[in-house]
Amino acid sequence: MPEGGDLGQALRILRADKGLTAAELAERVGVTQTAISRYELGTRRPSHETLERIADALGASKRVKQKLVDQLHGEQIELQSIRAIARRGLRRRQEEIARVEAKTRHLRNFQAAVIPGLLQTPGYARRMFEEVGLDTHTQDVGRALAVRLDRQAILHDPKRRFGFVITEAVLLWPREGVPEMLAQLDRLQVVSELPTVDLAILPLGITPPYSPINSFDIYDDKLVLIETLTEQLAVRDSSDVASYVGAYEAFRQSALSGPDARRLFESVAARLRGL
Repeated sequence: MPEGGDLGQALRILRADKGLTAAELAERVGVTQTAISRYELGTRRPSHETLERIADALGASKRVKQKLVDQLHGEQIELQSIRAIARRGLRRRQEEIARVEAKTRHLRNFQAAVIPGLLQTPGYARRMFEEVGLDTHTQDVGRALAVRLDRQAILHDPKRRFGFVITEAVLLWPREGVPEMLAQLDRLQVVSELPTVDLAILPLGITPPYSPINSFDIYDDKLVLIETLTEQLAVRDSSDVASYVGAYEAFRQSALSGPDARRLFESVAARLRGL
């Protein structure tokens, strides 16, 4: 197996070394010849289970099989620079996210730093765009804001489900001043009563099940988006996605919801008014 290169290239070389045609390999693995061709061309990625069957059919050693799995894992993680995203345009990025959401039936978000975009008030959202946009033009911020606010209509779609877990600390950081944060708290209370939304707050003073080191969005157990200060990761590896699902569920079990969350909103609002 060659060092470096992509998974498709590695599979093509291994098959050629064994003297197998794509049709013969497909028969051994139990998939179609078209599927094998797509894996080798890189237009489609096999699942972990299918990749292991391919490796076994090719007589790959344990070391080579692990290298194939590692390559698949690497190709299922996409890294984008936040600066590059901003240069392409914040509106364009919002449109990309809207397309992902349109295909999603169950969206779960854990947020340790800011209010989730689907729950933000216009003033809060504008502040977030101004922070992330760096040198972005004011016109692009306005257009991105319009798309984000349009995205929020999806919360009312009865065919979808949304879960949000937000740390209490997020509620105490008035990003656009106390009056705007009070308006944001009012919006959270309203959204928490929607039948499509499960909104929970991870309170201060507890021992969290995991250290909340980063925020993330889970789309139908198929995709996780993770944003750091400088990059955004798109994770599609099934085992990695499962780890984030497990972390979300653990956070959710430790969080407050319903009347308890609403009482916390009122307590936080009182604290903010006292600032």
